[in-house]
Amino acid sequence: MAKNYIRLDKVNASAYLDSVISTTESLLAGQFVALGALVDGEPELTTYTKTVAGKESSVFLAPVIIDQGYPDFDRADQSVKAGKAARAIHIEKGMIISINVENAVGVNIGDDVAVGTNGLGFKKAVTEDFVIGKAIAIDTLTNIGDLLVVRF
Repeated sequence: MAKNYIRLDKVNASAYLDSVISTTESLLAGQFVALGALVDGEPELTTYTKTVAGKESSVFLAPVIIDQGYPDFDRADQSVKAGKAARAIHIEKGMIISINVENAVGVNIGDDVAVGTNGLGFKKAVTEDFVIGKAIAIDTLTNIGDLLVVRF
């Protein structure tokens, strides 16, 4: 399985959340999205589109995993199957998250970061990119590996 991990280090307890769904693909932790229309008959469920790399985004996916006790559970693969709802968190200034370094290739401590390829994770921001945050540390988590810590 692909390594896809996100840790919410500093998120306001009253952070604004949305529920999103895709009928065609798995929803991955660390995916930046633009919210779309409400799903018919579901007043709190929203469609989305992936954010384009380097563009502005104010929402990212952070699934809530509740079935961690199964023998085949992989902590490093945080995804939600197609057709299931996932949590989307609205970014606030000062928020800090950590994401596995495989979804932040080429980013070093102190770099400004932008939304990564296909809207997943981060990349080092270049001149034409919208700077979404700053890489402030590299951390290591047992059974996951290295995490890039980003402050928005």
